[in-house]
Amino acid sequence: MSFNRLTDHSELKAGDLLLFFRARGTNRLITLVTKSPFYHVALSLGGERIIEARPNGVELNDLRKRAGGEVFTRIPALGTKEEVLAATTWALSQVGDGYDATGAIAMVLDRAFVHLHVNKTIGDRYTCGEFVACAYRKAGRQLFPDIETEDVEPADFARFLPSQ
Repeated sequence: MSFNRLTDHSELKAGDLLLFFRARGTNRLITLVTKSPFYHVALSLGGERIIEARPNGVELNDLRKRAGGEVFTRIPALGTKEEVLAATTWALSQVGDGYDATGAIAMVLDRAFVHLHVNKTIGDRYTCGEFVACAYRKAGRQLFPDIETEDVEPADFARFLPSQ
């Protein structure tokens, strides 16, 4: 499977989604369990600036200085200008909130044990997929009407990739 790797960050617009692939280290576990090449998703604020939920919590990062995971593809913003503004504004207001490690473990267990459904939601803590889906939901756009927001994982965003 081949994806367009985005290397020119000037192409990124506010509200775009960055879908990371070519996992290394422990991120390979996510790709193995979900059977998807995608292990992380982040929300662009335009140019090099992104906001994302990582193990240290919700962070505002610069793609030029960000540690780990440099290979990603772009999904164009999924809403109107007003929805994008509302999503990015809400996302920025969450900087400093925690990472939902329990939710990440639950995602792995759900995939590994098909008949087991673990869903433990902790307020103000997010997995990366949940964070991006929640940002758009807070803006009035339900990206995944068929999936509970806390169950969204990076692989789910592949449905929004432009046709290649």
